[in-house]
Amino acid sequence: MKVAGFVELSLVDIINEPCFVIWLPYCNFACPWCFNASVVKGKNLISLKENDLKNLFKKVRDFVEFIHVSGGEPTINKDLPKILRIARNLGFKCSISTNGSMPNVLRDLINEELLDHVAIDVKAPLDEKIYSKVIGKRGFVEKVKESVEIATRNLNFVEIRTTYIPALLTKEDILKIAEFLKDTNAIYVIQQFIKNSLLDPNFNSRVPNCRELVEIAKKVAKLNQKVYVRCRELGVLRISP
Repeated sequence: MKVAGFVELSLVDIINEPCFVIWLPYCNFACPWCFNASVVKGKNLISLKENDLKNLFKKVRDFVEFIHVSGGEPTINKDLPKILRIARNLGFKCSISTNGSMPNVLRDLINEELLDHVAIDVKAPLDEKIYSKVIGKRGFVEKVKESVEIATRNLNFVEIRTTYIPALLTKEDILKIAEFLKDTNAIYVIQQFIKNSLLDPNFNSRVPNCRELVEIAKKVAKLNQKVYVRCRELGVLRISP
């Protein structure tokens, strides 16, 4: 199988859980602000055999419970179920980060009992015009809604994540997403936009500071929504109303 990379220990990819993270290449969205351009384009891939993956997982079994598969968009990759089965057979809990575009894949993974945690990126209010501008594609809003419903109905540990990009989203947009989530069991995570290797090098936006994210999160918390911020200065921080 081809992977875009891995890290043996991450403290930020799953709320309050250390994990091994593996990135799968390619994505079916075209978010101009995406900072994982090399992963999305499938550059500098690493070839791993099944035994290689087993050995990597075995190395970390004493200090992580979770194997977390991210991307790119892992649900478009045929190797995703195989990776999760390998992890599960070795006794790990399993997690994915997804853009929510493939609800049928998500449902199949849950039905096979391959997931303990899911992080879904809800990238904008669930309005087709706004969403298509943020992701660079049309026609995914209903799929994202379905993925959120599947995950929150079937799993006890679900994160919904929104990256706050001032050039594309307002603070009111974040509150609209939180309103959509308030009757679910999901944890809402507001993430800092960062400028690394952007998919569209011409894309330009101000980078919000952590104080802005905290101010928004405090408003979200008033909706009785569990909310965190994720930013470079503070890491991952729980916010109370």
